[in-house]
Amino acid sequence: LTTGGPMHAYHGGLQFSAIRHFDGLECRPGLPAGVAALVDAQGRDWVRVTLCNTGPAPRQSILQAGMFGEHRFTGTAQDGGPPAPLDPARFLAVDLPPGTSTTLTLGLARFSARPS
Repeated sequence: LTTGGPMHAYHGGLQFSAIRHFDGLECRPGLPAGVAALVDAQGRDWVRVTLCNTGPAPRQSILQAGMFGEHRFTGTAQDGGPPAPLDPARFLAVDLPPGTSTTLTLGLARFSARPS
C-alpha cells in the first residue's frame, strides 16, 4: 500500500514496486516518523501517492523511482494541479509541514535505469 507493489513473497523474495521511501531528515530508509503514505492508483507510466504528516514537526520524505532505482520520475502533478515536467530523476524530495497532506501524481519512465 505504501510503495505500489505486491508482497515480496510472491516474487521469490525480491520486492518490486513503483516507489521507495526514505527519511530525508534522519537520512535512513523508510517513511519518516509520523508520515503515512498510500499508493491508491497506478498505470503504465504513472503512480499516484498521498503523503500525510500526522506529527507536530516538519518532515521530508524522499521518494525513489522503483525499489531498486530502476525507474525515473518524468513529471509531477500536486493535489490535482497541472502536470509539471521533470528532468528524468531517480529521487524526488517532498517537504511536509506539520499536519498536512499532499497527493502527487508522478510520471514514470519504467525500467529506464540500471538497478542498484
